[in-house]
Amino acid sequence: MRTVEQAAARLRGGRLVLVNEGAQAILVQAAETASVESLARLARLGDGCLVLTAQRGGALELPVNGHRLLCLPLSEGIDLDAVRRMIDPTHPEGPLSRSAMPCAPAAGASAAITLTKLAKLLPAALTVPLTAG
Repeated sequence: MRTVEQAAARLRGGRLVLVNEGAQAILVQAAETASVESLARLARLGDGCLVLTAQRGGALELPVNGHRLLCLPLSEGIDLDAVRRMIDPTHPEGPLSRSAMPCAPAAGASAAITLTKLAKLLPAALTVPLTAG
């Protein structure tokens, strides 16, 4: 349990955590604590995504398709303002309308959302899958 608490504390502090699920590993950052620099760094690392709960996806009028989580590709040019507007229901400018289609969440996405909730942050995460080698 101590490792989980440490991971939640790292997310609260705006740092990245590594989540392993079986043979799959992803880097996770709480979307709420993202900065322009961290978003750019994650985008350079690979095919990352913004993971949202189905409840938030429904509020944004995104197709949920029976999934508990949604993944919006970072390669779609999502900037920090767009991330904040999509994750925060109290954002003064409201959510952006999105034309990008959500994809199925990667392994570890559920753990990423669980960690953001344990960290007492908005349930949204930026994730990048890591490949061996």
